[in-house]
Amino acid sequence: YWTIEREFASYNRFIVDNGGKETLSAIFALPNYIDIHAEEKVASFKKYLETNFVNKKYVVLEINKLLILWEYSRKGEKNLHKKYVDSIIEALHVLGYGIAPNYNIDKKRFSFSDKVVIYQNSEQAKVGMNNAYARMEVFVKMAAQIIYSNNQTIEDNIYVCSYISNQVDNEINKKQLSAYFEWLLIDKQRFDSKLKDVIPLLFNEFQRIETCEALIGLCCVGGNVNTKRVEIVKKTLPLWGIDNTDIHSRIHRILTGEIDNFVTIEKQS
Repeated sequence: YWTIEREFASYNRFIVDNGGKETLSAIFALPNYIDIHAEEKVASFKKYLETNFVNKKYVVLEINKLLILWEYSRKGEKNLHKKYVDSIIEALHVLGYGIAPNYNIDKKRFSFSDKVVIYQNSEQAKVGMNNAYARMEVFVKMAAQIIYSNNQTIEDNIYVCSYISNQVDNEINKKQLSAYFEWLLIDKQRFDSKLKDVIPLLFNEFQRIETCEALIGLCCVGGNVNTKRVEIVKKTLPLWGIDNTDIHSRIHRILTGEIDNFVTIEKQS
């Protein structure tokens, strides 16, 4: 009896929270041995996702819209409770999708009115957190800061996602990082001042130089030099311990093909 009660504890709490109604949050809290895929509300939610994903790699959705499907009734609370955040993340994973931001990975917890980026993860793979992932996360954060400072283009997205693809072996890590990058461009968060303390811990000298070359490449995506981006990158290079006085010669070497931003290196964990 007590084992059954524990297994259904989360389910029962969601039922109580919603006035006795069996919502999606309750259904997805059922024990794993119960097949929920045939449930009408689950099938409807899955159909909603599939419809949004027609001919798309990523889908941007508002949390408020998902909460309508969740039959969530806001009662004056400032932030979305963690158990509902967990419910949405877990439900998407069960149905073969991933989400960014995901506070379990990138420390950012979504809440009311936020937009999120959803991607397909039919294998239900788990993101592998290691130093290689952390290094790429630093690159993605800085790249987003540089890009949305001035005239974002589709070429920028292709450039960054190509770099991620080249540097990351794990397919689910590629998808999560790319989705996180897309979310950063939407959310436009302030510069993360903690990055300057993280860089010396995560990057060796070769990795710092290579990452900076990739960031400098964002100043001339498409073959045209973006002077505003040049000034921003110039300010960030000292954080990497890189001299910024020769940035223009570095850009010239990139444009003339003397520097290959996407050289395959031996990846380090």
